[in-house]
Parts: sequence; C-alpha cells; structure tokens
Amino acid sequence: MGLTFHGKRFEQAEVSSTPVADSVSTTLGAGIRVYSFFTLPTTEDFYIITGIEWKNGATVNLNTTGGVDIVDANPPVLAPTILAAVSAQVANAGVSSIQRQSRVTSNPIRGGTVCGVWVYTDSATQTYRTLVVGSANNRKTVAYTAAVPNQDVTAWTASTVQAYVKAYYRGYGG
Repeated sequence: MGLTFHGKRFEQAEVSSTPVADSVSTTLGAGIRVYSFFTLPTTEDFYIITGIEWKNGATVNLNTTGGVDIVDANPPVLAPTILAAVSAQVANAGVSSIQRQSRVTSNPIRGGTVCGVWVYTDSATQTYRTLVVGSANNRKTVAYTAAVPNQDVTAWTASTVQAYVKAYYRGYGG
C-alpha cells in the first residue's frame, strides 16, 4: 500500500521500466550514452528515480554512470534534455551480469512525463548487453564525466543497437 500521511497514500512500492531482451555483447565506446525510453504512469502525482540498472557484457572495465533525462518524445526528436536523476559513478563488475546503482539523486518527476534512462562509461573496451532493433534516436556522444551537467543539447544519433538499461522509481502522491 505504501506510506500514508493524514490518511492519504504517499510513498508507493518500487517499480521499474522494462528493458529490452539482450542478445549480444556490444562495445559502445567511452562517452556514448545509450538510452531506453519510458513514460511514467499517471497513477501518482510525482515519481522519484531510485535505481538505474544495466547488464554488463563479455568485457568489464572501468566505470559506469547512469541518469534519467526528461525528453520530448519516444523516440526523441529535439536535442535538448533535462537531467532529472543521476547515479554515482560505480566500477563495472561481473561479466554478463546485471549491475544496479541505487545511489541516485532525483528530482520529482511529474506522472506522464516521457523519460530516457541512460548509462555511459569511461572505458573504450567496456561492453554492455544489447539487442538489434529498428533504427531510432537512442544515443548521444557526450564526453564522459561522473559530474553530469543538469542539461544537455547534444544531437541525437540514430542507432539499431539498444542496450539493456532500466530505471527503478517510486510514486508519490494520492
């Protein structure tokens, strides 16, 4: 049921976006943000991002940072995005294994907002588990930094490679 305050529902159970089914291990390169898009439900007033998850590939090296951006559409058309949540940088660990970072800071995001959850690495050899999909705007080439800026205007790049990445979130309101 979640936390209640003065008889109103407040904090809901944690849920997540749905990642693609992965089939191959792909080297994306340092500074390539790979996105998966989802729309937050409208059942709650606001949501907070509580975790970001990805699946490492056959080569595990250096670090990953993740985030959630507010985008204009799925797939996005306009380049500008607003950073809504960011995870702490973490060392990549575990060949072909799921890795989650729960040390996340998040702004409240209104229900119904279109979001893009992303990960990127500082390694030229780190691989992520991916799936071949239809070509769509699902990546940006951004110089890697663990201190991610609060907005980005880098142009989208269309790709047929979709990474296994998902966001965890909790609803607030009622």
